[in-house]
Amino acid sequence: MQNPVIVFQKNRPDYPASPLTVGQVRIIMAIIFFLALFFYLHMLEPSLSWGDGIRMQHEAVSGESYILSELFENRLADDPFPFALLGVAAWDHPLYVVIGYSLVQIGTHISPNMDALRLINSISAVFGAGSIAIFFYISIALTNSLRSAAIGGLFLAVSHTFWWHSVTPEVYTLHIFLVLLGLAFFLKFYNTGDKPALYKSAFVLGLAASNHYLALLMLPAALIYFGLNSSKIKRIPYKDIRLSVFLILSFLAGWSIILIQAARMLRTFSFHELLGPVVGSTFFPTLSFISILESLLLYVIILFFQFGVIGVLIGIFGFVTAYRSGTEVIKIILPIYLVYTIFGVIYQVADQFAFYMTSHVVFALSIPFGISHVLKKMSPANGVLFSGILVGFVALTPTLYSYTPGLLREIGLDERVYVLRAFGT
Repeated sequence: MQNPVIVFQKNRPDYPASPLTVGQVRIIMAIIFFLALFFYLHMLEPSLSWGDGIRMQHEAVSGESYILSELFENRLADDPFPFALLGVAAWDHPLYVVIGYSLVQIGTHISPNMDALRLINSISAVFGAGSIAIFFYISIALTNSLRSAAIGGLFLAVSHTFWWHSVTPEVYTLHIFLVLLGLAFFLKFYNTGDKPALYKSAFVLGLAASNHYLALLMLPAALIYFGLNSSKIKRIPYKDIRLSVFLILSFLAGWSIILIQAARMLRTFSFHELLGPVVGSTFFPTLSFISILESLLLYVIILFFQFGVIGVLIGIFGFVTAYRSGTEVIKIILPIYLVYTIFGVIYQVADQFAFYMTSHVVFALSIPFGISHVLKKMSPANGVLFSGILVGFVALTPTLYSYTPGLLREIGLDERVYVLRAFGT
């Protein structure tokens, strides 16, 4: 007899209910993964990229940080081991480089004529598809509604920024995959009290931070959640010494790539020289009230461009109704959303849209909530019609991505200011 699916939220708002076994959910996740993978591989950038993409390809193929190898190679202490020139600055992404370099070495050993650049690019597609599968798993566990979870995953799969990063050589789909996986483990702990799931969550968060320091923002989000809900949680990690020790060790195990590479870098650079690049202080601009308002407006514009008016309204409805109905899990998701949104707004860099993406993905988790609430109030026939309208709306998004930049240029606006690239054709 198969075990029932792990339920993260006991007071689920779904209609109609879709009780699935663990085995059934895994089969559906596999189907979703391969469908998304086929889609992203079909759209994949075929070879040499541009901008940061070129740098990521160079670093993954060589196993070296571009800046270290070009500017500091003669200064570095002798080190005969692999990844001797792999740094730990904010623009370095050690886990991504280690994965990419290992794949290239294995691939070219198997087939010397293998296209290394396309192999590197495919990393984004694999983890993009994996992210959609994990997103589906979290969504169905929150709502117990197959239809709501599937449509919510579809909204995310073709959202502009996520789609873009799933077909170009960048680190963000790996980041999203690990963040969602860590969240899934934490939600399992929340529902069952399973301590190994909590340790797995900490380990995966450490891995995520080894790929991109952006993942460390999960820590203040967790502190906010625990601080606001301490009276309702039986075993708060920071009140349980043994649990805290295992949590820290689990995180450090996942973060070990950073610790090892930092120790290697400290043989050449002082701690002060290392700290600035690690925290990315170079990229923090002088903030003003006007710049924050402009950044917030850009965030909202890009959010609507990701999910459309319908997707955003359903997501807001999902957040509000879940909170009002006493859905406990929303109290976990909301601090994550707020922390990543605030950081994205104040971290005003050229590729700011990429730093919005984690916030957008977390926002997307509210879309299945919203859909399930709406379906609950509808008859089965109207629910099918509503679902069809949503799928049709999502299917039109490639057309929106294709024509919006041209329309903006026609009315005298520079689409590059809003990061609205012609994409999807």
